[in-house]
Parts: sequence; structure tokens; C-alpha cells
Amino acid sequence: ARTGLSVRSEELSERAQSEIAAFNQGATPIAGGIDLVLPDVAEDGHKVSLKCAARGAEELLVVAPFNPVPTLMRARFGGQATPGRLATRVRLAQSQEVLAFARMPDGTLRRTARAVTVIVGGCAPQGG
Repeated sequence: ARTGLSVRSEELSERAQSEIAAFNQGATPIAGGIDLVLPDVAEDGHKVSLKCAARGAEELLVVAPFNPVPTLMRARFGGQATPGRLATRVRLAQSQEVLAFARMPDGTLRRTARAVTVIVGGCAPQGG
């Protein structure tokens, strides 16, 4: 199966697939409509700057599918919030394609991805 991105869904961890499926609720996301800003190269995976914006989005999900805990952030926007815009720092365990999904007011889903090369990983192995 295809995620609509360069990563095939069967290449994702079971946990990443589950988190994405729970957000998508069976709908197929449409490419585009999200600005996902990450560096091309992250020298230190412990602190990677991330900005995500989807104009008018009610909810955003950002996933690093090869992190021990794939969901980097999930946010819902209320009436007083600046809808569809986030900025933070995240950890990336390894080089990977970071995936972003947005739920729009009309119920449609949007998607995009951004590849990041990580020099020094920012996550300890699970169980370690």
C-alpha cells in the first residue's frame, strides 16, 4: 500500500501505521496544502527545528515514522487559536522522511513529507 508519499506504508513501523490510521480514520489524504519546514541536515537529532502550517486546519499530526515514539506532535486548534500553525523543536532518531497530516474544516485530509538527514541521532534505543 502507498501512503501517497515516498515511504511505503509497509515500510513504516506498526506503531507509526496505527497512529496515522487513527488520525486519517479511513480517509485518503490529498497531497499538498501543508508547509512543513525542517532542515535538510540536522547535525544534532536532539534538537531539530520544526514548523508546520496548514491554513485553516482544525488539527495537525506530525510523525517521524522511524522514531521509537513516532508521533512528534498532534494539535487541535480552537476558535481563539491561530489555526493550523505550529513551531517547536523535536527529536529525530535517524535520517528519515517526516510526515505531516492536516484535517480541514470540511473533513478532508491533507498530507506532505520532508526528508531530513540526521548526523547524530536524538533518541535512545527502546528498552535502553
